[in-house]
Amino acid sequence: MIVGSPPRLAVAKPPTDSKRRQHTLKILWAVDGYQFNGGGYGFSIHRLKMKQALVAAGVTLCFDQKDDFDIAVHIVRPDYFNPVPKKRNLLFSPCEMTAPTVPLSARPDVLVVPCAHNRSVFSKYYPGLIIEF
Repeated sequence: MIVGSPPRLAVAKPPTDSKRRQHTLKILWAVDGYQFNGGGYGFSIHRLKMKQALVAAGVTLCFDQKDDFDIAVHIVRPDYFNPVPKKRNLLFSPCEMTAPTVPLSARPDVLVVPCAHNRSVFSKYYPGLIIEF
């Protein structure tokens, strides 16, 4: 389910079949540098499983912001979100309370949440595109 206004950046038209074979999605994996204490176990497992699934799907991952990439993926708490300037940024961040403990320090182009409760909580504080995954 999608809630909110469209992303700030326009989405390019899908490539034709011949171009699709030539272009593989390239993602900046902007999450490996984060270290969580205590309750960060869920984030760690999610990051590991998501990374494995993307690689298995043939997505190219890069780890340097200087590389050319299509979108930066961040799987962190809202207060750890640090978007890559002038690039598309996707933030996956759950919230297990009735309000975020801290506000989003910056606005992602897309906010992905794991459930309807999270969508409801974040929609009060974030006016952009929210995708329930």
